Amino acid sequence: MAAVERRRALLVAADPERRALEALFSSGGLDGWEAVGADSLERARFVVQMELFEALVLDAGLYPAGDAADLAWLGGPEQTPVLLLADAAPGRAADALRHGAAQWLPRDLALADLPLLAAALSAAAEVGELRRRARRAGQSLEEYRRQVSRLVGLLWEAVPAEGQSGWLTQRHMLERLDAEVSLARRHGGPLAVVLGEVQGGRRERLSAAEATHTAEWTAQRVARSKRRGDVAGRYGPHGFLLLLPRTTGAGAAECCRRLREVLEEPPPVEEAPLPALHACFGVAAFSPGAATAKGLLRQAEERLERAKEGAVDAGLPSG
Repeated sequence: MAAVERRRALLVAADPERRALEALFSSGGLDGWEAVGADSLERARFVVQMELFEALVLDAGLYPAGDAADLAWLGGPEQTPVLLLADAAPGRAADALRHGAAQWLPRDLALADLPLLAAALSAAAEVGELRRRARRAGQSLEEYRRQVSRLVGLLWEAVPAEGQSGWLTQRHMLERLDAEVSLARRHGGPLAVVLGEVQGGRRERLSAAEATHTAEWTAQRVARSKRRGDVAGRYGPHGFLLLLPRTTGAGAAECCRRLREVLEEPPPVEEAPLPALHACFGVAAFSPGAATAKGLLRQAEERLERAKEGAVDAGLPSG
């Protein structure tokens, strides 16, 4: 026959109260319970760090009135509920209850009425179980949050889009550029690369909020204006990269002129306003002199810098 699992209580009291409590537990009157004694708070603190108890029975004679810190962590790492035995006068009991005791009983009544003590112990054990469940639930929730955070991080690494702007990441764009250059080199046909940047219309420095809004505006307008086969994404801290397969340099220049009109047009009245904007572009076309991804980017960067320095179409080839 399987042994019945017994619940354990730690009795924290000085003689003669501790011996009287131990006698109650050993008499069999508290069915299902067994007890361990401790004659001081210091001993009790040590024991609850090492063993698990469903309830801690504390005689108020060992509890220093007003010493909230002692009772606050007397229950140990498992936060074992404290059942306080005190004189009928409520002063010390009220102080202990304010600082963490689960409940209290008049000492004389508890020592004389076994059913009352048994009921109080059972109630304390239920409080302890609820605390443990809540703690486990909190730990599980925290673990779920960590897992979700890790999965979101992995997702952002796997998905090439970034931030609210929806730009493809620079890493993804460079990988895609390498692939497009390889195709152009293997099968022939044109390929154009566009580097773009949107600035304040009078070369005024945009605030952080304006820069964020402008990036979102630019991403949305580029996505709406490009062909389905074109690829757009982030390049550098403020710019964007546009890959135009099967497009000549002249075709890319015309694409940029249309795109400039779209980007510099004020937003509709129902949208958040933007400062006056100016779009600059640098275009490079696949050719024997720019037949690598690095060569195309270097040429487009040089032309973008000239465009930013002054002439409206400095970065666009004429034909």
